[in-house]
Amino acid sequence: MIKKNTYFFIWIFVLFLHLYKINQSEEAQNKFEVSPQKIKKPIFKPLPFEKEYSLGIEEGIIRPLFVRVDNLENIYVYDFGEKFIKKYTSEGKFIQKFGKGIGQGPGEFINVADFAVKNNGEVWVCDTTFSFITVFDIYGNPIKTYRLKSPALRIGLLSTEEYIIIPTTHQNYLTFLRYDCDGELKSSFSLPSPWTEEFPELAFLKMDGWLAIDNNDNIYFAFSRSGLLASFSPQGKLRYLVETIDRTPPPKMIKFKGGAHIDPKSPWAALSLSIVGSEIYILNHASSKGRKGMVFDVYSTLDGQYIYSFEIPQKCMYACVTISAVITVAEQESVTRWKKIS
Repeated sequence: MIKKNTYFFIWIFVLFLHLYKINQSEEAQNKFEVSPQKIKKPIFKPLPFEKEYSLGIEEGIIRPLFVRVDNLENIYVYDFGEKFIKKYTSEGKFIQKFGKGIGQGPGEFINVADFAVKNNGEVWVCDTTFSFITVFDIYGNPIKTYRLKSPALRIGLLSTEEYIIIPTTHQNYLTFLRYDCDGELKSSFSLPSPWTEEFPELAFLKMDGWLAIDNNDNIYFAFSRSGLLASFSPQGKLRYLVETIDRTPPPKMIKFKGGAHIDPKSPWAALSLSIVGSEIYILNHASSKGRKGMVFDVYSTLDGQYIYSFEIPQKCMYACVTISAVITVAEQESVTRWKKIS
């Protein structure tokens, strides 16, 4: 009996050590260090752009919020005014709509937070109201609907038929969820709050940002309210976390009885995030103040180090960079394609 009890306690002790090592390993993976930029001041390149066209009321756009492009540089616009995603050719010709307007039925939207376009032309839409992700085929027909446990704020599509979701959270870390094509959760990883928080329970208010995925399935995240850029491997391992060239500090919090909000005087940082080849493009709100147009900062996908900046001759609230152009959303009124002049 004594031997049995001894073996039992030894087994429990070994199991405890094993679980402790796993926990220590996971904690080690979550540890991070914010790296500074080697270049300390912005370097501006005089890149010329030519306005090709604008899409507005006459082209059927009421209130555009953000845009995406596919491999053929067709433009997809989320029109908040009509709750549709509208597709145009790279020349600005209307093709079709995705969605059936406002509602709770298949293919209908209430509160679209993000969408992504697959290489085969499918459109994946996040609606936070009922935690839906709706998939449309290339003809605009809803073919799949996934219901998540937590609403998705951002979505990115992987080449493996899987997708990455950033859900809403009330915790002081940023969570990434990886799902398969059947809507089954395969894995998750997270980034703890990168700053010292006066109110840790409110850190989630500062954790919003933009998600992008490159051709190698590396994952990128630019914080909207602070000058930080993160990248993860396809497996969720942190590749780097760097300060951006503007070094925008995290916003101040105003706490009141029953809640809190971000100080409206706090600056914005990244308004959008694009990956083109080996370069990361961030539309920089802080650096655009006092300029006639808007500033884009360019970083290396390899290590997140700053390369250069350029300016486009228009004020805008969102932009998508492609190989040959920059597509902007100006004050929720129009979408403009700016062609790079070589």
